[in-house]
Amino acid sequence: MFTGARDGTGRLWNVRDGSPATPPLSIGTGLVRGQISPDGRLVATAGSMSARLWDLRSGEFLGVMFRHDSWTTEVRFSADSNR
Repeated sequence: MFTGARDGTGRLWNVRDGSPATPPLSIGTGLVRGQISPDGRLVATAGSMSARLWDLRSGEFLGVMFRHDSWTTEVRFSADSNR
C-alpha cells in the first residue's frame, strides 16, 4: 500500500505486518495521488503540477515525468508497466 502525508512524504507499507517497506519518499507539497506499477518496481506520484517517478526498492527519485500548468490529479501505468 502507498500513502501520502501532509508533511510532503509518501511511503510504501508492508500490508502483512504494517511496517514501512521503504524509507519516506520526499514528494513535496501537494501530493494528490500515488500509483504503484503492476510489476511493483515503481511508484508514480501526482500533484503540485507534476508527475514524478520513484524506485520502490531504493526509494530513489527517478525524475519528473511531466509538468503541467495546473494541478496533476491522476497517474496511471500501462498493464505491462512500460508506460
